[in-house]
Amino acid sequence: MRLFEFKLSKDDGRKDIIAAPAFARMVVDGGPGTGKTATACSRVAELIRSQNIPPPSILVISFTRIAVREIAERITRDIGEAVSVRIITLDSLAAFLSPEHDGADSHDDQIRLALSGLPFSQQLSPIRHLIVDEAHDVVGIRADLVEALIAHLPPECGVTIFADDAQSIYDFADKSRTPKPSLPGRLVEAGMAQHSLTILHRTHNPALTRLFTQGRNVVLSPRLTPKARHQKLNRALLRAAPVIETLPIVIDQDDLLILFRYRADVVAASQAMCEQGVAHRLRMSGLPPAIPAWIGLTLSSHQDPTLSRSRFFGYWDQKVDGTLHATLDPQQAWDRLFKTAPLDNDVGIAKLREKLLQASPPLDLCEPDLGFTGPTLGTIHASKGREAPSVILAHPKHLRRSPSDEETRVLFVGATRAKQTLTLLTHHPATPLVLPTGRLYTSDAQNPDHFRVEMGLDDDLLPTGLAGLSCFDTVSQVQKAQAILAELSSFPIRLDLDLNHIILFNNQYIAGHSSQLHYDIDALAPLMRLTPRPRQIFILGLRTLVFHPEHYDALHSPWAQSGFIVAPIITGTCPMHFERITPIKF
Repeated sequence: MRLFEFKLSKDDGRKDIIAAPAFARMVVDGGPGTGKTATACSRVAELIRSQNIPPPSILVISFTRIAVREIAERITRDIGEAVSVRIITLDSLAAFLSPEHDGADSHDDQIRLALSGLPFSQQLSPIRHLIVDEAHDVVGIRADLVEALIAHLPPECGVTIFADDAQSIYDFADKSRTPKPSLPGRLVEAGMAQHSLTILHRTHNPALTRLFTQGRNVVLSPRLTPKARHQKLNRALLRAAPVIETLPIVIDQDDLLILFRYRADVVAASQAMCEQGVAHRLRMSGLPPAIPAWIGLTLSSHQDPTLSRSRFFGYWDQKVDGTLHATLDPQQAWDRLFKTAPLDNDVGIAKLREKLLQASPPLDLCEPDLGFTGPTLGTIHASKGREAPSVILAHPKHLRRSPSDEETRVLFVGATRAKQTLTLLTHHPATPLVLPTGRLYTSDAQNPDHFRVEMGLDDDLLPTGLAGLSCFDTVSQVQKAQAILAELSSFPIRLDLDLNHIILFNNQYIAGHSSQLHYDIDALAPLMRLTPRPRQIFILGLRTLVFHPEHYDALHSPWAQSGFIVAPIITGTCPMHFERITPIKF
């Protein structure tokens, strides 16, 4: 392992990497902020411009959908060829390699099916260069798939791998009994050339520069034990960043990223900020897709199979223009709808619904975070690859277990998201209980009759609860509830809650809970032999909920025909008092 030192010169071999022959195969190692993704995009541009590689013959694989969008946008700015360059996630590649197995139960199943289909389909034959970004996060069977893919490419096909083992934080995803070396390490051992990026671009803060350098050397040091690595990184963090004891009241700081190790800590922090009336956004697992509210506002009453541009603009002027949901101009919004589901000169509504109902909806029609404005609260894993001018990193006083190398790398990744300022938040990690559905809950040690239950998971609100015949007697009741939501002009908003409905202010029904939420709440009651009496929840904003035709018969019109409705973004933990049942004596 070579010690890492950021160079102050302007030449770290980046130009040689970008201009290498199209047939070259190499692994490019670089610490956080050294421009791995930017170099990957420049390599694509150089292959097209100077080496005459047709854009469709270049395959770019990245770890997350957000990274795919970023790469596409960068290449479009450089050469305008992002549409024809194939840029996909590894899970999308697996589906591409085994399209006849669309019914796979999970992404892992899809990967296994792709591996079992060796040799790969002739659909890969036009590829003349493969680029893999963030390869350090490709572990387990995904690493096996990339290794097999490279082995089956023609010898004249070039490969460029970008990675940083110091940022590998997905060891938990490797389910194999005998974990293999990292994918970049395996490829270097197989004979690929190795290059390094050493110029730091992310920050010019001297303290952060030292942290990026020293922290990476600590994380990668083979001479230290896992405990010593963790301790040394902690000392480097404390030298680089001030420490605060409580989360500050942060208002209108859209460029602030507040990072925690666990989902439970994000949920608790969101609840605390809601109680203080502080708007914020969320990024973590378990949340519904962040499909913006303007889609539901414009299309909820549209019942025709196609949507024309003029009609869309009419909906926009009537329902979106001048509201906080007009995050795009109407032409940009139309362009995104049309790109997703073109049908002659119109938008095909059935195709649009189909695309938005996918497990991973099109990025052009999704927000990166749930919520309207304010700082983003998120887990470090969910914020992988992101950066922000200011970062507050939850710094645990005590770990739940002995520090592992993965815990140390997670802490390093969180700290290196900062571009200008890093602040450490002294933190006691939450220790919640988890229901089989993944919902978090905690009990009050001082008062065992009180629980806090996580709200806002993906299936907590269904279309039947927003426009269902069983929840609303008339169409006008649904219209009134939707109008109240659309007229909200600031967030967070406190909602009163009972076991049957969310009630907003004047006892107006807004939405009915899903049965899953009922089951989870009911599952807690037998623990104490109590009757639950919930209180309040908060909403951070609005989103669009898209639904399958199977719900149509249970819904009021026009939502039964349109397939779109506006839903509140629920967050936090709901305090619940479980009253003891008094037996009746006869």
